[in-house]
Amino acid sequence: MIYKRGNTYWFEFCFKGERIRRSSRQGNPNAARRIEAAYRTKLANGEVDIRDRGPVPNLTAFKERFLAEIRVESKEHPETIAFYQSKYSGLLRFAPLAQARLDHIDEELISHFKAKMDRDDYEASTTNRHLATLKRALRLAASWNIIARVPKIKLLAGENRRDFVLARDREREYLDACPEFLRNWAILAIETGMRRKELQSLKWPDVHFKPVGKARCGYVHVRGTKSRNSKRNLPLTATAQMVLMRQHQLSRCEHVFTMETDRTQPASVSAVNHCHERVRDLLGFPQEFVLHSLRHTFGTRLGETSTDIFAIQRLMGHSSIIVSQRYVHPTPEIMENAILAQERASQEFANQPAIPTNSPTVEAAESGVIQ
Repeated sequence: MIYKRGNTYWFEFCFKGERIRRSSRQGNPNAARRIEAAYRTKLANGEVDIRDRGPVPNLTAFKERFLAEIRVESKEHPETIAFYQSKYSGLLRFAPLAQARLDHIDEELISHFKAKMDRDDYEASTTNRHLATLKRALRLAASWNIIARVPKIKLLAGENRRDFVLARDREREYLDACPEFLRNWAILAIETGMRRKELQSLKWPDVHFKPVGKARCGYVHVRGTKSRNSKRNLPLTATAQMVLMRQHQLSRCEHVFTMETDRTQPASVSAVNHCHERVRDLLGFPQEFVLHSLRHTFGTRLGETSTDIFAIQRLMGHSSIIVSQRYVHPTPEIMENAILAQERASQEFANQPAIPTNSPTVEAAESGVIQ
């Protein structure tokens, strides 16, 4: 049979007990049928080979092989490993999915899984994290030639994003209620926009208090904990420098942020997060105010100052400007100023003095030297 995926027709049939799926690379159904017939003929004549994929495991049996690969790929990121372990286990709690062979997991079964998550009142964001894990597992299976195709997995719309921004008039209230180690962490997050993992892994050799070359500010070098784009240098404000100087007095190891009870050990993100939650609840801030909100506050404040979107991307270590766009909200005043700036540039150009007729440039043009 043939079926359409997007703008292209695919064909599917069984040959010697194996299901064959291929793209015809055609948008015309008649052309797709002719390609399918030609492919059947080549199979019958032995002109094309079918790889022996061996027995296809179900999702439960594939778990350890998948996680073993994740442990190798993310050996320096234990949080990533823990994420996939948790979400894969969540997938297996849905029995029809857990028992399904990988090549039998299709769009219909995935739809049933979404419906089950909805009935159990899971948020869209939680369902999407499980779906992302399933997609990665199936793509890995396809790359190992265990399955022939990966079904289309569409994430749910309406995922709630935590876009809380710490208002300037409540910032002092929050910081005053924080113990010193959390207050220093929070200030540096607001002043630099560094991620939690980046703050945790920041070491003293990466802190430079003195400007280099023609720079006016010192800087911290972020080695990058998420992607190649996250590796960057961040200028230090006077406030950020004061915080770092205070941490330098407190720290007893190479890490900038240390455990409050043991200054020789790097800080635990979990401990910082728990402390933040206690302060948040004490002051009556909404639950949406999470530790990551401090980074979001930094990005939002950059956008409010009409900072160039490419500068925001670089400062925050985003993979693309599409991620950075959420922080840019042009107001009518900003758009009007942009048009007026263009108008002034045009007027300045129009008011430039004309080139004298006896200038070398004019004489050269008239003589045909300049075409």
